[in-house]
Amino acid sequence: MIRPALLLVFAVLCARRPAWADEPHIWATYPVFAQIIALSYPAEFMPVTENANDRSYLQESVLKGETADNWSQMLTVTGARGAALRPDRTPENVAGYFANQYKSHCPESHSAADLGSADGEPSNTRVLVLSCGTVPGSTVPHREAMLLIVLKGREDYYTVQWATRGPAQATPVELSRGEWMERWRRLQPIKLCDPVPGESPPYPSCLSGK
Repeated sequence: MIRPALLLVFAVLCARRPAWADEPHIWATYPVFAQIIALSYPAEFMPVTENANDRSYLQESVLKGETADNWSQMLTVTGARGAALRPDRTPENVAGYFANQYKSHCPESHSAADLGSADGEPSNTRVLVLSCGTVPGSTVPHREAMLLIVLKGREDYYTVQWATRGPAQATPVELSRGEWMERWRRLQPIKLCDPVPGESPPYPSCLSGK
């Protein structure tokens, strides 16, 4: 069982940054269920919430100065325990589930883009952009778009989500493929690692060979 404590571990890169990363970033490792998920975490974000139980994991980060209730951008990491052990759960249909949920909330202003898999990404990864021109039921009307990265692990499923908000509109959001590919690149490499017995945060074996 995951203890209800902030499990996000930061490992600051001081020596060098990858050529593709023009902005400051931090390596983050999340020990969630059977594996550790590691990603390049944009330095302008700060963790604000974490919820964990026997079956699911959720961690949210927002831009510095914003809150979990009032934000313009949010990074979310989730885990679903044991979901990858079901043969009917493929990365494609898990991503499709999220896409259908999004569309059901705003059928008149929904738009989506399939980013597929980037060069070098494992076949267990699926990437979509989902959006609503107007999010229903919100206190303040707004539009929302989200980069959704689905990862199938050895036993569990994980997602990394980068959501943005803006003024509401009645029409579907026009999605810029280049803009969302850049957000995807900023999070890479995203990797899943098996825990090493006796290894403690920040899990150097998972960070090696970044």
